Amino acid sequence: MSDRLIASIKDMGKVSIAKVEMLDFSYIRHKALNTLGWKSGALEIMESQYRDFLAFRYSTKLLGYNIEIVPNRAIDEFWHMHILDTKKYREDCKFLFNEEFDHFPYFGIMGDVDGDNWKKTSIISNEIWKGVFGYELYADEIDNEVDSYELDKKQNFLLSEIIERNSRAAARCRVQCKPQKCR
Repeated sequence: MSDRLIASIKDMGKVSIAKVEMLDFSYIRHKALNTLGWKSGALEIMESQYRDFLAFRYSTKLLGYNIEIVPNRAIDEFWHMHILDTKKYREDCKFLFNEEFDHFPYFGIMGDVDGDNWKKTSIISNEIWKGVFGYELYADEIDNEVDSYELDKKQNFLLSEIIERNSRAAARCRVQCKPQKCR
């Protein structure tokens, strides 16, 4: 990526960050802290990096560039929380981009070629990100010995077992009990 391109994105970034700072994520923060169990320090990092991500997208859109950035885990998680508030997400996207900003969560998982493309795009993303924002996009994921996606798989597997067990119990109750006696 050329130094001139990075410099133009950085210059535009000052305007972009000011616009992104106008977005209110207080409901996301409240839910993440009080319902989902996120720690406040982690949530501050996630929100800050997500705002950088939006500012980057806003800057490149204004400059007419279509640069693909693969977000890190912190950005992706906050983005997911934002998307779940569908009305607010649509409004925020319209405010920033004048259109909805799509999320494609399957990049890199659809086979070896897709995985290789994801890795290449991630390397380029990290270089651009460091040039624009001055910090590594994936530093916490590279240095971390714990694979957070593996932890998610274990948690989701356990949750799946609970859902299946509760569903089977509810089905037995519907078949065996009169509705007024089921509790």
